[in-house]
Amino acid sequence: MTAVDEFDLATAPAAARGAGGRRRRWHGRPAPWVAAAAALVLVGIALAPPSEPTTDPGIVWNVLDLDLRDEPMPLWQAPIGASDAVGVIDGTLVVEAAGAGEGAEVSTRTLVGVELATGAEVFMQEDPDNTCQLGHATLTCVADRGGPAASMIVRDSLGRVIREQPHPDALSAVALDDGGYVLIEGTSSGVADLLRVDADGAQIWRTATTFSGRVDPSYNSLHLTDGWVETASGAFDLDTGEPPEDLVRFAEVDPAGSTSVATHDGTVLRTTAGDQVVLPADEPLLDIDDSPGGPLALTGNHGTVSVHRRDEGASLWTITEDQCWVTARLQSTLVMQCFEANGSRILALDQLTGSSLWTQPATPWSSLDAATTDTLLLSTPAGVSGVDPRTGEDRWRIWVPGTFWTVEAAAGAVVVLSDEALIRIS
Repeated sequence: MTAVDEFDLATAPAAARGAGGRRRRWHGRPAPWVAAAAALVLVGIALAPPSEPTTDPGIVWNVLDLDLRDEPMPLWQAPIGASDAVGVIDGTLVVEAAGAGEGAEVSTRTLVGVELATGAEVFMQEDPDNTCQLGHATLTCVADRGGPAASMIVRDSLGRVIREQPHPDALSAVALDDGGYVLIEGTSSGVADLLRVDADGAQIWRTATTFSGRVDPSYNSLHLTDGWVETASGAFDLDTGEPPEDLVRFAEVDPAGSTSVATHDGTVLRTTAGDQVVLPADEPLLDIDDSPGGPLALTGNHGTVSVHRRDEGASLWTITEDQCWVTARLQSTLVMQCFEANGSRILALDQLTGSSLWTQPATPWSSLDAATTDTLLLSTPAGVSGVDPRTGEDRWRIWVPGTFWTVEAAAGAVVVLSDEALIRIS
């Protein structure tokens, strides 16, 4: 049985994003750059073009179906500092606060619910033990975590408590639509088991997990999608608690609902319409890609990176650079982020020839956060920019208050998160 047959892929689990997984792309604050500057070396560039087009009009990955060529008019701005976006439940954007209101400081993890349509704050929930997680339409937190009096508290999109159920030793939980829960149990020595209980608390199944680390919130993340629950130690069938036969290393869902599942044999992308491509194990899934599985294949993504013809295997060009990573492919342009002693820079290469198209000089921090079909959304200390992927020219730039910001896509909206404000730009 192949990896594709085995999963049927309509049941691919969602990405483990809670404490820094690929998000979907929920970003945290930037770490200081410590990598030494290194020169970019272009090796063996072959100029002969392939007979095929360089892009594939089929599956796209993490490309927003929005028109952001022209400068967007902010729909609203709220004075809520945010360090991370957790997700959206029933029209409420949930963020992890960097500050609660103007000039306020948050001494413990605090979640803020913001009405996505208006920017109005609808709830604020302290979460000192980092237990609160989003389910399908609710927020589930655990009180008295890991102790005999632990209980699971479920809130709706307005922050109202809609039910509460005691469960000794619960570390984290996600409420299910049937009134039951999937939860992780643990003690002072670490995580113990993953289990599912019904609405009355009766156990449906229990399975041992392969990780420990009760004090590390990343080990307690739970994410649901299409019949699976994913934890830091892998995915489990929601009905039986059994893991898949072929280990899932990671799984993600992009804003359009396309799903990626990585197994030992490669990465399978599937759209909501059922279209599918399979990337070999040596071909990375980029954060943003408008032609995965297309006629030109990328292998490697750190150190040595090569582009070759998929059907013939003929190499077109290779680069070697330890401090650069390819993060996106858009309109036949490969976008790399390079870390240097004085910050980071963005480098764009022609996918066909490997030649440099443009570069953005190093700044204290920069990131490629999102993209539409023809525009890159970059965050730098100068603001948020809409950039032409072929020329590197700013089509527009908006100023953002604060000292650091990032762009997030959430439920069809594009939101800028900074440590001083939330701004919805589309």
